[in-house]
Amino acid sequence: MMKKSIIIIAILIMSFVVLAYSACTVHEHTTERVDAVSATCEKEGNIQYWKCTKCGKIFADANAKEEIDDKSSVSIPAKGHNTRYVEEIGATCTSYGTVGYWKCRVCGKKFADNSGNNEIPDEDMIIPAMGHKLIYHEAIKESCTADGNIEYWQCNYCGESFFDENASVKVDDPQEIIVAAHHVYSNDWECNDSGHWHDCLVCGESGNAVEHTWDGTGVCPLCGYEWTYTPGLRFKLVNGTYEVALSGYSAEVTDVVIPETYNGIPVTQIGASAFSLSNITSVRIPSSIVHMGSQAFFAASKLKKVYVDDLAAWCKIKFEGHASNPLSTAPLYVNGNAVTVLEIPDTVTEIGKFAFYWQRSIQSVVIGASMRNIDAGAFNYCDNITTVFFKGTASQWSTVNIGSYNGSCKEATVCYYSERDPFEEGTATIGNYWHYGENGEPVVWVKK
Repeated sequence: MMKKSIIIIAILIMSFVVLAYSACTVHEHTTERVDAVSATCEKEGNIQYWKCTKCGKIFADANAKEEIDDKSSVSIPAKGHNTRYVEEIGATCTSYGTVGYWKCRVCGKKFADNSGNNEIPDEDMIIPAMGHKLIYHEAIKESCTADGNIEYWQCNYCGESFFDENASVKVDDPQEIIVAAHHVYSNDWECNDSGHWHDCLVCGESGNAVEHTWDGTGVCPLCGYEWTYTPGLRFKLVNGTYEVALSGYSAEVTDVVIPETYNGIPVTQIGASAFSLSNITSVRIPSSIVHMGSQAFFAASKLKKVYVDDLAAWCKIKFEGHASNPLSTAPLYVNGNAVTVLEIPDTVTEIGKFAFYWQRSIQSVVIGASMRNIDAGAFNYCDNITTVFFKGTASQWSTVNIGSYNGSCKEATVCYYSERDPFEEGTATIGNYWHYGENGEPVVWVKK
C-alpha cells in the first residue's frame, strides 16, 4: 500500500512540473526596461536591458525575443580611482596650508594613499596658520654717515615688519622705518681757489662744494673769496714788471682775473696774442695794466664781459691796435655793472687811442672839464653815442682836441653842465645844458 502511495505522489509531482513548464513556455512575457547605469570609481553599473515581470527572465529587447542567458553580462565593473598627487601647501603666518594628498581625476575625492583606499575628510587636510613670531628692534639714532631707524617689530618667519607689537599696522615700505643719515652743515662758508663749501658741525666733513660765483668784481658774492689771479695764467718778467704771457690761452677756466701783482711785483702788461683765439668768456683788467700787446684779444669770440675797476687807469692804457683791446669784442662793465652811460673821471685829461673801440652799448659819455685830448679812434664805431655831457663850458669844450675816427663824439649833441636851470635863471636863452638828477644820472635841462 505504501509503495502504491509513493508512486501516486511521484506521478502528481511530475505532472505539476510539466504543467508549470508548459505554463511558462506558452505565456506571453511582460517586460519592463532597466535603464543603463554608468559605472563609477566605486560602484558597478549596467547596460540597458528588459526583464519579464512574470518569470524574471532578462532580454536584450523589449519584445523578449533575445533572451540573455548570462545575467552577469549586463553588469559594468566599477572603474576604481584614478589618482594624481597634489603637493603640500605650507602654512604662512597669516594663512592656512594643506597637506599633500592624492586626488581622483574622475570623482575628485581626496585620499591619503595612491590606491584611493583611505579618503581624507576636508577638515583633516588643513595646516593651521603659524601666526607671526615678532622680534623687537629698538630705535637707533642716525649719524652723519650711517642710517638709523625708529623702533619696529619684525616677524622671524615671514620677514614682514610692523609698527606695533600686535602686528596690526604693517610697514609697507622698508624706508618708512629708516631715519636717513645726514650731516648738520654750518651756515658759514669755507673756501679756496676751487670753490666754497660748508663743514659739518658734527663730524667736520666738507660738503655741498660749489664753484665760486663770478660777477666781475673779483670777489665771490656768496662766500667773499677774493681771487688773486686765475689759475692757468703765465707770467713773464719784462723790465722789472710782469707781463701776462700765455699765447693761445687754453686753460679750463673761462672767467679770467688778472692780478695787480704777482710774487709781489706789479703786473703791468698783457702780452701780444696772450688771449688770441681763446675761449675766455670774461676778463677783469686791474688798474696796474698800462700796455696791451698786439692782438692780445684777437678773435676771442666767446668773450662777453670786460670788467674794469678804474676808468682813469683804463684811459691811460696803450693799445697796440684795436685787436689788443678786449672791448673790441665784448661790452664794458664797471664795478660789475654794464655801462650805457660812460662817466670819465674828472682827473682824466686824455683818453688814449682805441680806449673804447666798438663800444656800441654806450649811449652817452660824461666828460670832465679838465679833458684836453681824445686820441684817434678812442670812440671809433661807438655808433650809439647820442649825447656828450661835458662838465665845462662851450668855450672849454672847443679847446678839447678830438682825434680822427671819433665821429660819434663829434656828431653827438654836446650839453654843458649847469647846476641850476639856465633858462629859468635867465642866464641862457638857447643851447644844451644838463645836471645830475636824483638818481645820479645826467638830465638835460628843458626850456619851458
